[in-house]
Amino acid sequence: MKLKLSYLSMVLILIAGGCSSMQPKRYQSKKQFLDYLMAGYDKTVPNVYWDDWRAKQSRLKDLLRGLGYEDYTYSCQSVNKGECLMFMKFNFSSDPNQAGVLVLTNDGPPRQIRYPEPIPFRPNRIVINEKKDGKRRYVFPNGYNVDPNDANAVWDEQQRYFCYGEEKSGYDTRQNKKDKPTIIIPVEEPENAVLSQLKRCPDKIIATRDKLYLVAVTYGSHKTLPDLHFEVFQIIEDALVYEKDFYLNIPWRFAKGGYWFGDFDYQTNSLIIFAMRDWPYPSVRYVYDIDDDRLKKITQAGEPRFIRPDILENAIQFISLDNFRSAR
Repeated sequence: MKLKLSYLSMVLILIAGGCSSMQPKRYQSKKQFLDYLMAGYDKTVPNVYWDDWRAKQSRLKDLLRGLGYEDYTYSCQSVNKGECLMFMKFNFSSDPNQAGVLVLTNDGPPRQIRYPEPIPFRPNRIVINEKKDGKRRYVFPNGYNVDPNDANAVWDEQQRYFCYGEEKSGYDTRQNKKDKPTIIIPVEEPENAVLSQLKRCPDKIIATRDKLYLVAVTYGSHKTLPDLHFEVFQIIEDALVYEKDFYLNIPWRFAKGGYWFGDFDYQTNSLIIFAMRDWPYPSVRYVYDIDDDRLKKITQAGEPRFIRPDILENAIQFISLDNFRSAR
């Protein structure tokens, strides 16, 4: 009987110990919590932040919990050229007031924006009109409109440049006479449209202060294995001047399923690239430094995105430690 009681006592002690270790951790200071947040940064690539946003143990979700905005976990985006971190609240209710966004910046308190208040850093300069046949017409601020028919369309984050072209795959992306052209249109000056060398609509378009980058997946160099085709224009007094185009080779074993593009960091001119592999293998993540033409494979757990550290540092001062509990 003594042995049974002793064994039972040991089990109870183990259970109690396990329960206590599973209790949410309480941070004793804002600096301690900031250290926890900053541990999410990649040690080898500037501004790359790793976070398993879709999981329960997410540093960014812990940040929202500490700020008192736990319901803004529908999505997370780096916007306004990396100057802001935006979280969305979404509710399937028919009441639009149930939706909204939360904005974190590197100066000032968190800003809660609710419908119908406009989001100042999300341009809505291009109006999309849906026609009866399902096709779309794009209207610019000066009234100029584009009807690309069956072509795909894409534009940069600030809606400075609009690009459309055919959607093609399995072919080289250089232009030839048999294909419809790919057009780049400055939104403010649509009469200054230029012709792209791409045979299809690019997958991503990036406008920096003085450069315009078009990126398209192509199968021209290695037949059935994909490469990335970059086309670069100089922005000179709002006019586009062709500079160069080049191909970026990624190890074939990591790109058989094509590519998906993540954040662009305007501070370092770097792009996150996901090289897709056939199921059940996960994607392989890279950061491509355009200025140095350097491709770096990154391997930490979670999903990488570019986040400026000063945004997180600023958010710490608005956290209430009394109400905060980590998800761990």
